[in-house]
Amino acid sequence: MFDAPKHEDISNIIEERFGNNIGWPNIVKNVDYCFFPVDNRSSQQDDIIATLMTKIESVVKDADYVKEKRPLTWLRALDELLATKKSSLTLEESFAIAIAKKVETDAVPLFLSFLNER
Repeated sequence: MFDAPKHEDISNIIEERFGNNIGWPNIVKNVDYCFFPVDNRSSQQDDIIATLMTKIESVVKDADYVKEKRPLTWLRALDELLATKKSSLTLEESFAIAIAKKVETDAVPLFLSFLNER
């Protein structure tokens, strides 16, 4: 159910509230709106979902960090960090997991810094 005037109002409200945020310049717009009005009842049949998925793929493909090569040990360590399901870990815990997954000791700070930047 497309409602252009309502979507315009919503877009304006979002921009008024968040337009001064430091992250605002990184917003990917949906043609005229700063959001994607998805009809959750339509599931994958909603054209906006297809547009949103295309936009996400485009942004990810263009992101520099996606193109950076990193050792597979870093991915294994990341999987293990995520598997803890903890919201935070100490530096010592993170180091231990990275070392256990064969991240070179001198590369652990770079590995953790890389994760922190993302």
